[in-house]
Amino acid sequence: MAEEAVKYDAFISYRHCSPDKEIAEKLHKALENYRLPHAIAKKVGRRKLERVFRDEAELAVSAELSAEIEKALLNSEYLIVICSPRLQLSEWCMKEIETFLKISDRNHILLVLAEGEPDESFPGILMYEDVEKTTEDGQTFRIREKREPLAGDCRGTTYKKRKEALKNTVLRLCAAMFGVRFDDLKNRQKERQMRTNGFFSGLIFLVVFCIAAQNTYFLIEQAKQNRVIQEKLATITASSSAELLEDGRRMDAIYVAKSVLPDNPEDGFNENAYRVLQNAMGIYSRPDLFKAELNIPVYPEYVSFNYDASLIASWNSQDTVTIYDSETGDNICTYSLKYGSEVEFYGKDSLLHYEDGKLALMNIPAEERKEIKIPKTDGDDAFKHLFITGNGEKMAFLLQDGIVYAIIDGSIKYKIDPVSLNFESGNSKFDSLVFSKDGKYAIAETYQFESGETASLVEFKTDTGEIISQYETKQNLDQVAPVENGFYMLLTYMEEEEMDGTEIVFFDNRKSKFLYNQFIEKEHYYDISVIGDTVTLCNAEKVTVMDRNLQVLNHMPIRHFPASIFEYQGKQAIIVDTGTVYVWDTEDRSFKEKEITSDKLEISFGDQIYLDENKFRAYIGGRDYLTVYKKSETDCLVEMKDYTYQDDYVEEDDAGLEKFAERISAQDGAPVMFKGITQDKKYYVLQAQDFQIRFYDIETEECVKKTYATDGTIWSVSYNEKYDCYFLDLYNWNENEVIIMDSELNYILNLTGCYLISTNGGIDGDPVIFQTDGNGGEGYYYSMKLLKYEEVMERADEILNGYVPSGSTLEKYGLSP
Repeated sequence: MAEEAVKYDAFISYRHCSPDKEIAEKLHKALENYRLPHAIAKKVGRRKLERVFRDEAELAVSAELSAEIEKALLNSEYLIVICSPRLQLSEWCMKEIETFLKISDRNHILLVLAEGEPDESFPGILMYEDVEKTTEDGQTFRIREKREPLAGDCRGTTYKKRKEALKNTVLRLCAAMFGVRFDDLKNRQKERQMRTNGFFSGLIFLVVFCIAAQNTYFLIEQAKQNRVIQEKLATITASSSAELLEDGRRMDAIYVAKSVLPDNPEDGFNENAYRVLQNAMGIYSRPDLFKAELNIPVYPEYVSFNYDASLIASWNSQDTVTIYDSETGDNICTYSLKYGSEVEFYGKDSLLHYEDGKLALMNIPAEERKEIKIPKTDGDDAFKHLFITGNGEKMAFLLQDGIVYAIIDGSIKYKIDPVSLNFESGNSKFDSLVFSKDGKYAIAETYQFESGETASLVEFKTDTGEIISQYETKQNLDQVAPVENGFYMLLTYMEEEEMDGTEIVFFDNRKSKFLYNQFIEKEHYYDISVIGDTVTLCNAEKVTVMDRNLQVLNHMPIRHFPASIFEYQGKQAIIVDTGTVYVWDTEDRSFKEKEITSDKLEISFGDQIYLDENKFRAYIGGRDYLTVYKKSETDCLVEMKDYTYQDDYVEEDDAGLEKFAERISAQDGAPVMFKGITQDKKYYVLQAQDFQIRFYDIETEECVKKTYATDGTIWSVSYNEKYDCYFLDLYNWNENEVIIMDSELNYILNLTGCYLISTNGGIDGDPVIFQTDGNGGEGYYYSMKLLKYEEVMERADEILNGYVPSGSTLEKYGLSP
């Protein structure tokens, strides 16, 4: 008897890379766990989805994987496609869509936008449909109509926004699959909340009524409840402060956290808000990290830096340009343009832009504008683009009607016309320029419209326009990287050709021939960079590094999408979309993960990033502010370069502790993972299997403190007499953590990625901690000075220095200036 095929409500199709994979996993879990409200379920006739197919969750190991997937597709009622700009590069995903369309219509395909914009992310096969039309006289013809496919949007600039977008997407998908309205599901959720609010309103009324009857007793209870409400409000505010810090809005985070903390700790304070405040202030941040110091308001449309990021230009669709000083955030000047869509820095303190079809030069300090005469074009739509060398010289290049014009010292010095170069291919228009790192050499390229057409390259000196070499290729030319004595080319061979992969070629100008080449089979790269003695290639899944002779030094798979390759402290570095930086280690021949900021940072293509040893500027596309990060400066962590490790932890052999731990274990019915006694002999400290940490008064054996501070296991418990505080050194699989509690057992500070080395072996009896530089990097010993509560509040006031967030921020968090 043949086995009956499993039926699925939906099949989730996605690329197995971030963020598509993570969104697919969350949607899969959420859809299978979603329950319709009772009233709607009664009308529909069912309460939930029975099964949702996602290959990693459903498929067993099989030699016929494609047969399993096809079987699942043919037995699924709906197809859910996770869309991103990389989706259409996946032949597997496109075949899944084509297979589903053979047995179902487009109305049963639901799209979820994970990244990018719809036009670049939604598959073309679903955006257009051939429709049969009949005229009044009975003639039939077919036309192609654009469709508006049903889609959920999971994008968001912060974790909170992405979480909310995911919830709405689940409702939209369920509405489509159950055949109900999205608004009905959304409103049902609101009704549930209103019923909950109504319950609490009734409860409050009851409390008020009881207060009137038993005034004295309930006044006391009301005071207790007010404290609980205030504590919950402070915890929520602390969470908001942490989100602001995550977005790089450090000053706002400090202001918000401090707003719920009293000046005097004896009045009682919220532990969460106090920890978040210290984190935002960076009191105990590692000195070599960058942290957010300043937010500069910009137009969210266009932002650009000058060559050393000391100036920032921002302009909008109304052609208003504003220049900011990135050190202070001051608005230097603002002026209007009539047609200013092309704006570039010219040298350190000037701007080039188009205005009324004319090229204008703006001297920023003097606020003087002058016209630079340029050749007239055949029409307003003639292609025009500005390029700059990026080395701070007053040198720019105008690409107009395919001709390169060099603008040096405020005027056109020479031009390079491809017609005069007599290319064998007949190419007559340049469309792009690329410069060597020092700006002394440039390569002008012609565009390949289709595979097989010839690309033409011309290398020249930027100061004189002297032609050094010219070259033509029929291969797919992805990118060129000029260097001081030649250039590297990145060529792609497609699968349908004799070869499939990427070839890297070096052309030596001194010998006028190709010297080195390297072919990487079945790998397609889109970015090449030459910094120092290394050549780096990137694609969405891998980084390959070679020496100047194109000998492969290492291949490194990466989990996140590389957003940019740049130079950091003289070495190759890559920043990926999670904000993590990987720096090339010449000795180990590998990329090492390096922490750059103490704040979370997510970037993507189109974002503006400037990073060197002492400066870090980051503009995230779509935001109305730019964040300036600076090196941490703190006197609370002092590096101890000559420190010799000495473990001063003393194992407490206390018979009373052993018996007490056995009794608690028997009482709770669960073994105790850790048992310890504080060195001042005041508390027993136990940690159970659920990771809960409990403090017991030794004299009364009463539990006086419970906390779920971490999912780590306690390594040791220590006490520092100078600061009258307790240290918990914890270990977990991700990173170590040190928790610090004051004499009243308030959880006041946690330090991640570090170990407590000595309780009092530092400067003047201070504790000593050990911190690592990134994952597995070099470690440092620090003597740690702990600030009192009042000192923290004073420093917060010094940092704020009268700063008040914007009115919208104050209103959002219910604060007053």
